[in-house]
Amino acid sequence: INADLSLNAELHVAGDVSFNGNAFLGGIVQVPTGQYNYTVSFGNSPSTTQLGSTFTGGSNTRLGRGISISDDGTIIAIGSPGQSSVGKVQVYEYNSGTNSWSQLGSDMTDSTSGTSFGRAVALSGDGTIVGITTASGNKVYVYQYSSGSWSLLGSVISTTVWGENITMSNDGTKVAVGHITSPTAGGV
Repeated sequence: INADLSLNAELHVAGDVSFNGNAFLGGIVQVPTGQYNYTVSFGNSPSTTQLGSTFTGGSNTRLGRGISISDDGTIIAIGSPGQSSVGKVQVYEYNSGTNSWSQLGSDMTDSTSGTSFGRAVALSGDGTIVGITTASGNKVYVYQYSSGSWSLLGSVISTTVWGENITMSNDGTKVAVGHITSPTAGGV
């Protein structure tokens, strides 16, 4: 789920649902004010419970522009493509004992200024592999989590399209990247 809800793009809503359907990661970006709020909820509508604290990004970070959730809803990836004009992605794991989210490994970034790293993100089913796109530079990064850190899996993938959207197979071995070139055309 990823949509601009107003004609002047002042409100952007994004979300993802876990495979088992019990967890929802979603939020609202208010573009003019720079307010970014994302929450994870668990349960079946209309009765849901927020898991942990609300994720809130600073002005112009665009926190949550790219988001993804693991199959069981316990691991989330959040892209902040406006962070420090470079962008970053953070992955968190939920601890039900403390009702809190803990970051897995360090921030993932692209050192090239202006690439909007984290424009779109996709997690494998178990949350140990993450695919990340840039909004410019036409690159796709795939990282794997092991022994407390994220490592680039293979080489950076150069594409002929910029990464408006990304999806990943459940086992993390395949990615598809999509883009919109105009209101009536696009590509994968």
